[in-house]
Amino acid sequence: MAWLHATPEKEKVPRGARLEIKRRRGEEVPELEPPELEPTLEYLVGYFLKVGPGVGDHELTFAELDAWCRRSGRDLDDFESDALKQMSRAYLGMLHKAKAPECPSPAIEFDETDPEQVAARRAQVDQGLRKMFAGLEEAKSGMRKGARN
Repeated sequence: MAWLHATPEKEKVPRGARLEIKRRRGEEVPELEPPELEPTLEYLVGYFLKVGPGVGDHELTFAELDAWCRRSGRDLDDFESDALKQMSRAYLGMLHKAKAPECPSPAIEFDETDPEQVAARRAQVDQGLRKMFAGLEEAKSGMRKGARN
């Protein structure tokens, strides 16, 4: 989503809008195809779209999630709150990264027989997983500290 919403440097229109024009002209645009999601977690994407990715350059806060819960009548558990915060962080990270005109679409498949592409993709996935797990550990230790107080 963020890659499509980003406006590359020296451009005036977000990528998604330009690609939608191509699709309307009849061109095939794989970047606009939604990714397959784990069916049991699709609802989190719906929540994310409703609550929003954050304000400006700031990821969602627990206070914003609490306010959304009160207004929407939802009751998020710890996993859902942490997941929405991580989705916010990932969205904003990609939004900034995708301002670079050469930033590749995360939706495009890569050539699994090309060792360079495989190594680059593995490095991206590894980095993303490390950030995600570091964020979860940070959230977990924060919850533990809060339980002690």
